[in-house]
Amino acid sequence: MTLAIELGNVDGLVLAYRAYPQLLAAPSIEAALKKSLAAIMLNARDDVLAKKCGFISARAPRTNGRLSARESEVVALIAQGLTNKEIARVLFISEATVKVHARHIFDKLGVRTRTEAAVRATAQRSD
Repeated sequence: MTLAIELGNVDGLVLAYRAYPQLLAAPSIEAALKKSLAAIMLNARDDVLAKKCGFISARAPRTNGRLSARESEVVALIAQGLTNKEIARVLFISEATVKVHARHIFDKLGVRTRTEAAVRATAQRSD
């Protein structure tokens, strides 16, 4: 696994552990490697497997947690208490697109609710 990471063969590593999850249960995995694997697994959206194998303890924010300009607009409107339908009307996008943006916001911020997203986004802006 270390060699795959060093060589940048992340896709091969993800394929391998998805095909044979027991690879992640090796007792010889050191702390630095676990940290790298956790980041790879989160980027591959294998949060459930990472948690099951003990690489992460809870839902963690996506790697950089940076919102796109549109996601920032959406979360600001969420913080104002607007519904998806109202946000769609304000931004001239479909309600389905608002839902996609909301899901990405939740993933990036590591939250589960609209309230948590609003609070976390507000806190990040003030940093």
